[in-house]
Amino acid sequence: MLGLELEIEHALAEMEMGPWTGRTGAEIALQFPREWNLWREDPRRVAFGQFEGLAAVERRVTGWLQTLSMTVEGNIACFTHETVIKVLLSWSLGAGSRCYRSLIVPNCGVSSLVWDGSGWRVFSVNEFAPILK
Repeated sequence: MLGLELEIEHALAEMEMGPWTGRTGAEIALQFPREWNLWREDPRRVAFGQFEGLAAVERRVTGWLQTLSMTVEGNIACFTHETVIKVLLSWSLGAGSRCYRSLIVPNCGVSSLVWDGSGWRVFSVNEFAPILK
């Protein structure tokens, strides 16, 4: 319709949650209490079994972003998941995943990163986002 090219980028896939996939927070807290408490306190320290962990997500998505800066000219739009967006924003702010819990990424929020020739910078966060109540 718009004549735009669509590409699926696997580097922007949601974090692999392993045994947590498809479960509610209450179910996870009951079945994995130690890991759940750690996830709530310091999500950077959680990694086990098939659970990908934030460090792995950060390597995956920032590797893609660094490649993007060398291969793409012009603007692109990416649609992805909360964890990936929070990791990209945090990394672009120079905080790694340390500020993961400090970022709120609502559904349908639009955040923008800009390549300035030497690095990625956060241009905007949660534009056109629903009003939080």
